[in-house]
Amino acid sequence: MSRLQLALVDVGFADVSAQATLLYCTIQRYELAKQQIVKNAHITEELLCVINKLLMPDRLNAGKIRTAQNWVGQSLEKATYIPPAPESIAQRLSDWLEEVNSPNFNGIDKAISCYAGFLLLHPFMDANGRMSRIIYEKLMNDSDKHFVHLSLYRMSTEVAYYQDAVLAFNKKPQAGLDHPYWQKAHRWTIQYKQKVAEILTKTNATLASKYALSPLNEQDKVLLTLLWTKPLVTSEIIINELGFTTNATKNSLNKLMYLGILKSYKLRDLDKEQIFVCESIFTAWKDLDELIFSNNITD
Repeated sequence: MSRLQLALVDVGFADVSAQATLLYCTIQRYELAKQQIVKNAHITEELLCVINKLLMPDRLNAGKIRTAQNWVGQSLEKATYIPPAPESIAQRLSDWLEEVNSPNFNGIDKAISCYAGFLLLHPFMDANGRMSRIIYEKLMNDSDKHFVHLSLYRMSTEVAYYQDAVLAFNKKPQAGLDHPYWQKAHRWTIQYKQKVAEILTKTNATLASKYALSPLNEQDKVLLTLLWTKPLVTSEIIINELGFTTNATKNSLNKLMYLGILKSYKLRDLDKEQIFVCESIFTAWKDLDELIFSNNITD
C-alpha cells in the first residue's frame, strides 16, 4: 500500500483500491481513538469501551468487555495464546487499571509493561492489538512527545520472537522487561529517530534550494508546512485546513509550482479538479517507510 494511494483516498478520489480505502478508514478511526485517550488524564474501563467502539463501530460486540473466551491465532485448537477466562476479566482489568494509572511507575518500562499486560488480558473480542498500541502512545506521550513507537520494530522482526517477549510478562513483570526484544526494539527506535532526522534535514535542504533565490512569504511557508502532513492537496483542502481565501490559495499554489516544489495534475474521477503534489516530501515518506522494514538501520 503506497502513501500516494492513501493520499488519493484523502482527497476523495474514488478509483483507488478497496484495500486502500479500508486502510484509510482504519487509520482515521485509530487517530480518533488516540485523540480520545490522550486528552484524558486517567484510563478507565468506560474510556476503554469508548475507544474500542471507535475502532470498530460496525461490530455488534464493540465497546463491551468480552463475556466469551477468545484466543490469539487461527483457531482455539491452534492458538498461540489463550487469554484469561471471561469470568476473571473484571478483577484482572481492575488490577491493570491500577497499574496503568499509578503515578509511581513512569517512563518506558511502565509503557511496555502496560502494553504487554493489556495484550495478555485481551479484554475485548477484537481490536486488542490496536488498543494496546494506543495505550502505549498515551503513556509515552505523557513523557516524550517525540518518541518512536516500539511496535514499528515488529514490522521487521520474527513474529514468534515478539510473541515470546509479550508472553514473558506472564511469568513476572521483571522477566518481561528483561527480555532482549524490548532492549533491541528500544535501540532500534533511537537509530530510527536519528535516520529520520537525517532524511528530514536532507529534504528540507532540497526544498530550501528551490526557493533560495525567491523567498517564500509567510502564507507560502504555512502551506509548505501543511505539505509535510498532506503532500497531496487540492485548493479546497488548503482553504479548509488553513483558512486561506480562494485568491490567496491560488497565489501560493502558483508560487510553489513556479519554484518546482509542487506539480499539478488533473484527475478525471474528481471532475478534472486539479491536485497538487510535493514529490520531494513523498520521496521522504517513502524513505521513512522503508526504514521501518529494515532491522539494521545503522551506518
